[in-house]
Amino acid sequence: MRTPRNDNLAELMGNLPMFAGVDAPVIDTIAALSSRKQASGGERVYAQGEVARAFYFVLSGHVRRTILSSEGGEKVIDVVGPRHQVGLSELVGASHYISTAEAVGDSMLLGIGREGLERAMSLSRDVSLRVLAAVAEQHLALEQEVASTYFHSSCRRLVNYLLSLAGTHLDAPAEEVVVLPISKSLLAERMGVTPETLSRAFRDLTDAGLISMYGRTITLSTKLIGRAHSGVGTSGPNIADDGRGRPGRRRSDFWIDRRALSDSLGSRGWVR
Repeated sequence: MRTPRNDNLAELMGNLPMFAGVDAPVIDTIAALSSRKQASGGERVYAQGEVARAFYFVLSGHVRRTILSSEGGEKVIDVVGPRHQVGLSELVGASHYISTAEAVGDSMLLGIGREGLERAMSLSRDVSLRVLAAVAEQHLALEQEVASTYFHSSCRRLVNYLLSLAGTHLDAPAEEVVVLPISKSLLAERMGVTPETLSRAFRDLTDAGLISMYGRTITLSTKLIGRAHSGVGTSGPNIADDGRGRPGRRRSDFWIDRRALSDSLGSRGWVR
């Protein structure tokens, strides 16, 4: 892993969600204790079992997180893209990394060590709250992933993923175009299904008129967006409030009602 020059590192950090709007002196302090790192495809960022000494924002490219079992089996638990981070929960918890992180293709990372993060948190209550929110969101996402793996069909999980790519652009009931940021084979690993099962899920959604595909470019139909509007609460980079003091549902929690789609899917039975 190579370390490029850190020109404008403070400016770069100020554009990341965790540090956007934070006072400049705090940004300058943490930038002085951080570094950009360039990793080639397949290069390891950190290894499962190592002491957590830093966390990393993905600036470009993707990072895959995997867990290796004692029997030698490997499970992809996440594929992280730009402006998202890996290793934060382990760093805050003063523990070892629970997974191995490696670059998917050429990637640029921003590494922030324990000293830099602790310094920023001591200087800014706002940073402390954002770190806490990021750790809580990661924990909730893990719980949702476990539930999805065991209780949701492959089509439903694929729809959740496509809607998460669209993000806040779902505010109007119109077609939305998204581009898969990773290969379908890697997406299949991420979802915990075979490539054949993922292809079948894409085909079912296409046949139902919910999406159309051209390579990695996917158009979400107005029908699908309409279902999202009727079934999903507010969204945002962090957990939203539903107005009654409880966490709102994220767009990635979107689920399809069997009865509502019976006219489109007939007897396919792809929603469990």
